Amino acid sequence: MSKGEKRRARVAHTMRLHLSEMISRELKDPRLEGVPVISVNIVELNGDMSTARVFVGFPGAEPAAAEQAVRALETGGRRLRGPLARRMNLARAPALRFELDTSQEFGAWLTEVVREDEARTRDDGEPDSSAEAGPGADGGADEDKGATGGAGGRSPGGAGGGTPPSGSGDQA
Repeated sequence: MSKGEKRRARVAHTMRLHLSEMISRELKDPRLEGVPVISVNIVELNGDMSTARVFVGFPGAEPAAAEQAVRALETGGRRLRGPLARRMNLARAPALRFELDTSQEFGAWLTEVVREDEARTRDDGEPDSSAEAGPGADGGADEDKGATGGAGGRSPGGAGGGTPPSGSGDQA
């Protein structure tokens, strides 16, 4: 990791912390009242740090309310640019681009699919696979795959076994 990449990662992390605080304290928009919690999950800065992609999640919010909240953040984010740069002692204030982060919903959906599959296997009366399959085939192995099989990324890909939560494929 080069010196510039380390700095960009450090700035992105600090920006995420400041934005979390500033959104909760300084943004007053009626469209944000429809969401119980606003979570700033990831901040990605481009190479010259002129633009920040801010991935936000709204746990427990309806999809329509989450979309409204993202639009409210886009509007209100313009007012946060200057104060954010001053707090962080940045020479230039980056443009803030808010995007809905559905990775948490996708991870929950994927975990549910794995659990349903395990329950179906038990209900069908099949023998416990951990007793026959040998090392590494215990019941927890499937859960491990579900926890890491794309749930941490923003782009879920094409996992089978059902339909992912709406909006999970909207991000690129």
